[in-house]
Parts: sequence; C-alpha cells; structure tokens
Amino acid sequence: VMVMVVSPDGRTALSGDGGGALLLWDVAPVSPTFGQPLQYYPPESESECQWSLAFSPDGSQLLIGTTGGLVLVRDVATGDIIHRLLGHSFRVEVVAISPDGRYGVSGAFDSRVILWDLETGTQVREFMGNANPPASLVFSPDGQTVFCGTYGEGVTVWDVATGEMIRHYDQAVTGFWPSSDGRSFFTATGPTEGTLWRIDSDAELLAWTFENRYERDLTCDERAAYQIEPLCDADGNLPESAAYPPDLPPVPSTTAPAINVVQTTSVTPQTPSRPVLTAQIGENRGSVAVGASQLWTYDGQANEALNIGVYADNPANGTTPGEGESLPEGMFEPMMTVVAPDGLLLTAFHFDDDVKSDVASNVLIEGLWLPIDGQYTIVVSGYQFLSGGNYTLDIEEGSIDWHFLKKLENAPSADRASGG
Repeated sequence: VMVMVVSPDGRTALSGDGGGALLLWDVAPVSPTFGQPLQYYPPESESECQWSLAFSPDGSQLLIGTTGGLVLVRDVATGDIIHRLLGHSFRVEVVAISPDGRYGVSGAFDSRVILWDLETGTQVREFMGNANPPASLVFSPDGQTVFCGTYGEGVTVWDVATGEMIRHYDQAVTGFWPSSDGRSFFTATGPTEGTLWRIDSDAELLAWTFENRYERDLTCDERAAYQIEPLCDADGNLPESAAYPPDLPPVPSTTAPAINVVQTTSVTPQTPSRPVLTAQIGENRGSVAVGASQLWTYDGQANEALNIGVYADNPANGTTPGEGESLPEGMFEPMMTVVAPDGLLLTAFHFDDDVKSDVASNVLIEGLWLPIDGQYTIVVSGYQFLSGGNYTLDIEEGSIDWHFLKKLENAPSADRASGG
C-alpha cells in the first residue's frame, strides 16, 4: 500500500498500491461487510501509480495525484474518471480539495503548486514562491486561503481568489494541520517534534508589538539631537510620557466568528505562467532552467509511431551531484514525459543508452505509438530538477514498438485508437 485516505464520514477508506490500482474498503465497525473491499478501481496505466489522494467533503469524488505528474478527478460511486488534469511534470506529492468541493490544489516534486477548477477540469492559477517540493497542502476552513508546508522552506499562505502570498512562516516542516476555527495550526518538524502557531490579523500583530516591545525614554540630549518634541524644559526635566502611537487600529475580538465551511470563493482564471512551444517532425531547439520544465505540444494522429529524443548541448554523461545539489552550470541530464491528449501518461524517461550519440544521459524513445488523434504534450526537464541547459528535441517517424503496445493494452485510450 503506497497511500491511504479515509472518507469524510469515516465509513470507507481508499488504498492505492504500487501497481496503480485503488481499493475502496468498508471501515465502519457496525457494518456487516466491515474490513472487506467494496470497489476496485483499475489503474489509469501500468506506468501510473497513485501517490496522493483526497476525498471531496461530501465523499462523492476523489482527487488523485500520480507518480507521472497527472492529476485525476474520479467519481467514487462509479469509478469513472471525470477529469484528467495536466500541469505537473513529475510526481504529485500532495492534493487537497476546498471545503465547498469546487476547487482542488496539487503540489508536485517539480515544486509547482496549482489550483484547479474541479467542475470544469481547468487550471485556475499557479501559486508562486516555492523553490522546493511541498510536503503538505491544506485549505483553510473557510476556503479563502491555501497553506503549503514545504521541505526546507516553511509554511506559505496564499490567497485563493488572487493568488497572492499573504504570509510565510519560516520553519522547515514535514506535516501541517490547521485548527477547526482557522486561528492556529500545528506543524511537525521531525519524528517527535512539533510547533503550534497562532494566526493573527495585521491589527492583532501590531497591537501585540506595541504592548510587548521595550522602549526606553530618550535623554534630553537625544530629544534635542533628533528634534523629538516635546523637548525637556529649561531645568532638564523630561516631558511626561505620551502614549505611542496615539491611535491604534481597533483589535478584533479573539473569539473567532462562526465560519461557513460551504462558502464559495470567487476565483478569476489566469493564463498558465509557462510558455508552450510547438514541436514538429525534425529538430526543435529548447532551453530549460534548473528546477523548471518546458512544455511542447505535438499534433499527432492515431497509430502514428515516433522516435523522440532529447539531446543536451552539454550532457552530464555520468556526472552525479551530491544529495540535493545541482549539476555544474550548463550541464544537463534531461528527463522527458509524453502525455496523450486525453491525459494518459504514455512514457516518462530520464536517461537511456543513446544510440545516436553514445551519450548515456540523453533520452531516446523509439517506436512510441500514438493511440488517438489530437495534441500530445511533451515535458522536458532536468532529472529530479537538478540540472538545466540547451537541448534539441528530435522527432522522427518510426515503427511501432509492439512491446510498448502490450503494456498499454489495458489503458482506456488503447481500444479507442484501434477502432474498438
């Protein structure tokens, strides 16, 4: 079992294994089928393993993050896939659904955090500011903000409606849990360590600062030097202390107001921040930065076979960085992911024995079969996002790899591509 999540009513639980399949279990102690599987959901593809799961508040839908970067919206009762959400280029670490069930958020090993409209299956915006992969994602109880705990960075709070960063708590975390009233949260910082944080308004923080700071009285010479009135009198006596600041903003009550957890947040969709390039048969030049990825689209036809290679101008060719370190500047060990128009992950490679140039760290996929007509997405990045540089994306006509076809024979798109 790779991942497990319990439904909001506590009566069922969902588990995902290393093969990509999901099982729905009866975990209600009073049920006659307690401890037995209720439903089996087949894998999206053999190469796609479920890595993160979240139930919608009413328990009717699932948000699923996979190892290949695909995010799925699935109907719990029927098992049908409602939406395939494409935006990540690596394993989706965490997913969450807003209290009203309309929005979902996903965070992946590519360090991207994306907000999705679960009704339309479209990307709303990308939350900016993360440099490392997220460890946890949680909506606030009112659905107005998203909290993101990040490995090595701390906790970042974003406004759902605008995408703006509201606040950052500087402490590396491995887990994050908000309180039910939305006024505090708990972070795990190790196996036996944790921290409880308060969530205060700006007015509350300002009031606390003035109440708790130490401020000594200035001497007569200091008041004169800095022209701070009132000055001392002729006998050198300090003036009577005056309240500072004279007018503080009103401090709201510390009693949290009742929160309507089904409140809907109005969100304006934004255009994805990364440019999408168009790939053609032949050589296509590209460049990707360390920690980033580059998207290409290719207009493919059903039953077309392609040889696709990514060739770095300055390949790593066996150079290995230390843990968490990047390769030397300009040295590139590419990774390539190919996704079908319906969101099916076709393949994800990070290196191969490149027969074209004898460079071990380049990528070459031969005989890749395209199952349906439409726009395919090719994602190029550095392996584990530790390298970047200039490269050539080479696409050539090839012959079908029948071993690859056999791996896809159970995938949803395969029977459509062969005419049923």
